[in-house]
Amino acid sequence: MPIEISKPGINVREQLNALRTPVSEAGSRVMRSDSTYEQVALLGLQPNNLFINGDQRIWQRGTTQTGIGTSSETVVSDRWRNYQSGTSGRCTWERDSDAPDGHEYSAKISVTTADTSVAANHRWNIAYRMDADVFAPLGFGTNYAVGFTIQFWVKTNKVGTYCIDAYKNGTAPTATRQFTIHEGGVWQHVVLTWPPSVYAASGDPSFWIWLQAGSDYTDDRGTGWATATDGRAHGMSVNLYDSTSNYFKITGIQMTKGQVSSGLPFDHRCYGEELALCQRYYVQYELASYQRLVATSYCDINNRVQVDIALPVPLRAYVSAGHTNLTITGQAVNVINLSQTGSNGNILTGNFTCPGTPLTVGAIYQVYAIGTGNFYVNGEF
Repeated sequence: MPIEISKPGINVREQLNALRTPVSEAGSRVMRSDSTYEQVALLGLQPNNLFINGDQRIWQRGTTQTGIGTSSETVVSDRWRNYQSGTSGRCTWERDSDAPDGHEYSAKISVTTADTSVAANHRWNIAYRMDADVFAPLGFGTNYAVGFTIQFWVKTNKVGTYCIDAYKNGTAPTATRQFTIHEGGVWQHVVLTWPPSVYAASGDPSFWIWLQAGSDYTDDRGTGWATATDGRAHGMSVNLYDSTSNYFKITGIQMTKGQVSSGLPFDHRCYGEELALCQRYYVQYELASYQRLVATSYCDINNRVQVDIALPVPLRAYVSAGHTNLTITGQAVNVINLSQTGSNGNILTGNFTCPGTPLTVGAIYQVYAIGTGNFYVNGEF
């Protein structure tokens, strides 16, 4: 016998109305935005910048440093270094108030001694070294590796092609990315991405922005770049050291997890937080006349006083210490012997020694600066 099957009717208009979800004006702006950068800005989110002092606010060693290049590697602004080898070029680094919108300062690098030769072994870089524990969340060598994005603002009179290398544990470059400056004297935003396959595993990576490169240096495939007639390598078309009129300004340097081709808003941390991050690697105490460095210190033997110094934040690792005009009762300190202690590595203990008039064993002494001076503790690697 025939079987009849019926299906209730559907009111299409009612169904469509049920699917309509109210969207606010703010939501509409997010939906209409053209890039991830704009979406993040509209939502008020902040990325986690894996670089420290990328906006060039912190300069504990001094906001102007001249004669840079006489040693192979010099820390200039906190956490950022000038590295060069082979070249005879010299430069000055200084904190500059010229910066793009949203930033207060930039690092300005000015050529003071030119080097036009670009021999095979010549190199000049802006360098950044990163701890393995900071880099670990990117997950390289695991199934959840996502790659990373580096972005920054740059202004220079030297137009042409530059590049950035990603290194790991002092090995050869793992991945090179090029960027081109199209117009001199204007701020340009650069965004570069690296895929998850860049590193086999996490480690202590370094990042190098090249300003001069000889033909000895290689690309991310482990073979030499086809060199230009003047010897430049790494696919670069510029040598910033070729004239004392050249300059290079940079700020807003940011490294974030994931590959975001349009970049992300800069992670503006408060000044105190940024300073504390820097002081994990370097602490400098500026000392006014007769301001005591250590409240109580006593002489144990000869001309030596024992000290305990509380650091503002735990030091990454104690490497060295130094001073300018530091004295014990007016006698210049000539030996510093310290070691790191405390449950969090936030205390330095040890002794200072001065020559000259003997100190009285067991007596309390002040460690201070004559006129003005400083005392610094270095934890860089």
